[in-house]
Amino acid sequence: MNKTTLASFLVGLIFILGCTQQAETTQGTLQENIITPTTIPVEQKPSSIVPAEEKTIAKDTGTVDVTIEGFAFNPATITIKKGTTVRWTQRDSVKHTVTSDDGIFDSNLLSLGQTWSYTFDKSGTFSYHCRPHPNMKGKVIVE
Repeated sequence: MNKTTLASFLVGLIFILGCTQQAETTQGTLQENIITPTTIPVEQKPSSIVPAEEKTIAKDTGTVDVTIEGFAFNPATITIKKGTTVRWTQRDSVKHTVTSDDGIFDSNLLSLGQTWSYTFDKSGTFSYHCRPHPNMKGKVIVE
């Protein structure tokens, strides 16, 4: 069962358990049985990981971090100011690259734990991918 299905199931279960149920007692009168749901902890991602579909927007120049994890660039799209450095950190056990679609930059293969940085000095949109895994895509928008 995947996490989304499990989360939907748990929400439904909590709703059902929290509803007021009526049951007849042996004397024939109605009695309300209220069941209070307990809090079920939900697994959370560490705050440093941003889901791939979200965007990061840098307000100042400096360094912006992108994580390579789960065969994805996280965040997949970032918007930065000209002069900002982007640092990719590789967290998969499989090697990946950060390779621009137009040949401007290429990290070569990165192993688990390695980082690679590139400073964007020109405005524009820079799409990139992983050479061994072309379905992994990212985009840097430089203002």
